[in-house]
Amino acid sequence: MKKNSITLSDITKKDPFKVPEGYFESLTDSIVSNLPELIPEKTVQISLWNKMKPYIYMAAMFAGIALTIKVFVEISNQSVNTYVSKGLDLRSSTDIDDFYYYYENELAKIVYNDALDDLDEENY
Repeated sequence: MKKNSITLSDITKKDPFKVPEGYFESLTDSIVSNLPELIPEKTVQISLWNKMKPYIYMAAMFAGIALTIKVFVEISNQSVNTYVSKGLDLRSSTDIDDFYYYYENELAKIVYNDALDDLDEENY
């Protein structure tokens, strides 16, 4: 069996592909003639509700946040009033601030001592 080997001398610099005469001059016209006609899109009327919907949703969100804050403030006021009814005399805002400052410090001490106890238990 003989193998045909191609050498560099067999390859010429001549381009084997040819374009017909006048092809590129008529190419644009033939492409445009094959395209479908453009149908203008109908404009959609946006209703007032669709325009205002994001603003109404945002207003409802802020109203919900305000209501949530009000509920938490009422709950904290009730807890302060509970302490007042149990005998703590918290009449001014400075008294209330002092009470919360004391409460936060005591809570921090409790958490710190619990953390130390946990470390001691891990070491033994």
